[in-house]
Amino acid sequence: MAVTALLPLVLTVLVGRGTANTHWSYSGPTGPQNWGKLHIDGNQCSSDSKQSPVEILTDYAIYSRRLDDLEFMLYHEPLRNPYIVNNGHTAMVVEEDSPRFIERGGLPGKYIFAQLHFHWGSDNTRGSEHFVDGRQYPMELHLVHYKEDYGSVAEALRNSDGIAVVAVYFEVSRKHNNQYMNLISELQNIRTMSDRGVPIQRQIVLNNLLPRRSKDFFRYNGSLTTPPCSEAVIFSLFRETVPLSAGQLEQFRKLRVGNETSPVLVDNYRPLQPLRGRTVLRNFRSSARPQTEVHVGLVSLLLFLLASGGGWWRECGLLSI
Repeated sequence: MAVTALLPLVLTVLVGRGTANTHWSYSGPTGPQNWGKLHIDGNQCSSDSKQSPVEILTDYAIYSRRLDDLEFMLYHEPLRNPYIVNNGHTAMVVEEDSPRFIERGGLPGKYIFAQLHFHWGSDNTRGSEHFVDGRQYPMELHLVHYKEDYGSVAEALRNSDGIAVVAVYFEVSRKHNNQYMNLISELQNIRTMSDRGVPIQRQIVLNNLLPRRSKDFFRYNGSLTTPPCSEAVIFSLFRETVPLSAGQLEQFRKLRVGNETSPVLVDNYRPLQPLRGRTVLRNFRSSARPQTEVHVGLVSLLLFLLASGGGWWRECGLLSI
């Protein structure tokens, strides 16, 4: 594949349709607060329906038996002729015509791998797009897939179940994560922004980028977190984090939004969006608050209210006797 052929795919997969000639950023006049004003086909950034990212609250997420384990097919094999690019918004790895896909896990079909990219902060106190129980992590990985039935990312973005994103959070570790050494070593080749992808010389295996032990994940329906913010994304967010050393995280902060004299590329995450009545599911039983404890607490409350003679219930209009 010619390197120049990569650009249309990169722009389409990351930011959707119609953004190639539209400037946007993560701060200032073209920042998230004004994304909804951008003249982009199908712009949904000002929608308050199903926007992302959101905060995940473990105890309020609903356990669903229908969410079996996600199946990552051919994730154990190295990427074929992948490219890496700094497009001024993120560091992205692309595999064209990928044979890799995910299925099951409650997904309504088979989803083909398209690309992966990262969101990170200017320091280790922030960076992830989603929050979990009030916590923001220093970085978040998005593995982007499109539904096979739609044939392309562009077509998938027109459908509410078109895109499946698997998200991974990172925590700071004292040790380097050897599984990420190959990918992070490639960052030195994309220090400045370019519309041309750089062929990756080292072996990249997607399985090595995922959490090692747990298959627990959260699930909700949302949107692209960049313009045009298409509400076409099924998010699966791993509960277990991946460790990276402070030095490894720092390599991402050496990238630039433009040329060598431009600002560094940091804090490339969208602010939290309201849930607006959406349900967040999980495929695991919460360890923080077992269901038995919730039931016991509810019974104790009912017994207390009954023992009070029903006065409080009458005041609140909950009893008609």
